[in-house]
Amino acid sequence: MRRFKLLMSLMVVCAGLGLGAATPAVGQAVVDQMNLRPKFVEGQTSRYSIWSKRTTDVTMNFGSQSDEARRVIENEGEVTWEVGRVRSDGSATCMMTIDWLTVAITPPGGGEAQLSDSRKRTGPNESLQNMLRAITGVPLSVEVSVDGTMTKLRGVDKMQKQLGKDGQVPSEQQFLETAATLATLAGVPTSIKTGGKWNVEQTWSREGGEVVEKMNYVVGSMERIENVDVVTVNGSAKLDFKPDRSKMPKDGPKVDIKQTVGEMDVQVMFDLYRGEVIGRNAVETRRVEVTIHGPDNRKFKQISQETEHSQALRIGEGEQ
Repeated sequence: MRRFKLLMSLMVVCAGLGLGAATPAVGQAVVDQMNLRPKFVEGQTSRYSIWSKRTTDVTMNFGSQSDEARRVIENEGEVTWEVGRVRSDGSATCMMTIDWLTVAITPPGGGEAQLSDSRKRTGPNESLQNMLRAITGVPLSVEVSVDGTMTKLRGVDKMQKQLGKDGQVPSEQQFLETAATLATLAGVPTSIKTGGKWNVEQTWSREGGEVVEKMNYVVGSMERIENVDVVTVNGSAKLDFKPDRSKMPKDGPKVDIKQTVGEMDVQVMFDLYRGEVIGRNAVETRRVEVTIHGPDNRKFKQISQETEHSQALRIGEGEQ
């Protein structure tokens, strides 16, 4: 809660009107030209505090019967981002290391959340505890283009080797999305001004498939905070869902999968001096309906309403 209040207070300073605001507030500067691309410096490091809370409400209907359940998963941790090799074209190889991570899972019926912590040897969920310990402290190599887009990630195999055959670590695409929410903005034009816009499309993993994130960014005004020029960038996206049907039996019943809501709002604070993100605040909302057609025209329908609030905040910076 303390971190949330700190981040939101900075958002108010930078954006004036909060999420989605692009109009300069009193004391903010309108800039004709600015550079929101990364300024990679070999050996430069940043530490980020990350947090997310995903709430999923599931409604199941079968004939006249229905049931409801809520699932809440809250993650918190710290990540180190280090610039490695910088190429002549402005792209770079960076290293992302999850220093520690906690996962709190609230049972469907409510009650006290079960907390697993990578810094501890044991936890309430042995398989989850082992996975957390396997993915922390392992540097992942991330290729970042000159415009800030994450293009490739390596090192997940080392995490899987640590975990062994009795579990599965998240996919490369999932870790790549984590990297994309830290230090850079993706697809940034060479030069842009206050009120300028750009679009970028990226594909990420989600439960049951993938979402195509079609983000529209708008540059807000600049504010000087503790002698640092900070620009607020607001984004909104439509999320197109692509279900994964590869694991469905070919001779099974007909299954209809439809996403009826898919959207995201994000606000980013960008440090013009270091050329990197200071903080990011995002809210993603999705609603997916799955209908299974059984014999005698009977139908089983599941509706999943999911909201995820995530934040990243730079808590330290330096050079090695």
